[in-house]
Amino acid sequence: MRRRRANSGQRACLCFTITSHSAIALVLRECNERHQVEFRYFEIESFRGINKVRLNLTSSPKSKVVALVGLNESGKTTVLEAINHFSYKTETLAPLELAGYAIKDPHTLIPIAKRANFNGVVSVKVGLALDDSDWAKLRSQVLKELGFKLTRKVREFEIHQKIVFKNSKHDTAASVNHWGITLHGETKDGKKKYLDGEEWQQAVAHLKPVMPSILFFPNFLFEFPDRIYLEDSGQEDEKHAFYRLVLQDGRSFTPAPSSCEPEFVPVAEVAGFFQSV
Repeated sequence: MRRRRANSGQRACLCFTITSHSAIALVLRECNERHQVEFRYFEIESFRGINKVRLNLTSSPKSKVVALVGLNESGKTTVLEAINHFSYKTETLAPLELAGYAIKDPHTLIPIAKRANFNGVVSVKVGLALDDSDWAKLRSQVLKELGFKLTRKVREFEIHQKIVFKNSKHDTAASVNHWGITLHGETKDGKKKYLDGEEWQQAVAHLKPVMPSILFFPNFLFEFPDRIYLEDSGQEDEKHAFYRLVLQDGRSFTPAPSSCEPEFVPVAEVAGFFQSV
């Protein structure tokens, strides 16, 4: 696979590909402009056919492409479905109406052998990391809006998405997304504390827009419109708007002068990934 370097204000991506004798699927991680939080790992538990598995994205050698290799029905697609089910996204493929993209019935997440009477949690944990520029921007925003100076730097944090079931019924009240991040600092009068309640929510809200998007393609069968207008008519549907934005992104992309030479990116194999699938 070849990748071209992008300008600092343009997008790069991390691709997950799965291969088997009969199917190929793809998950793209879109990088936001300049400041962006980075995925470190995904840990999936009790999600359909997955008992428990952890995908570490920090292993060496680090690559922009990760290949999931296994036999048919070994769980490769289920891994991608679990990653795609992660709640926080800045982009979506829903307007394309791709078969298998969205999970509409939470009951189908329960492992098949336990669907008769499942009392437990379907879990997706996501580890994320902030670089110095991410942290500096967050400190500036929190100081400006809340008058609160963050003093203890956060390098990594985890978001735990819990989908709770009681007697095989989805318990929406107990299902939560827990952010494992504590923001320590001091107020204008020098009082040391940590943010909580609405102030904490207001602070972490700045992290959501810079989280990488997750784009899951369960297949590559697309229904292109007969015509795509490059200007918003005010009457277009979501699918037409999606294709219009894709074309506009393509037209606005200008490779950097240094990107004339393509860069070859190695594919990293995830050894032993499917032992618990």
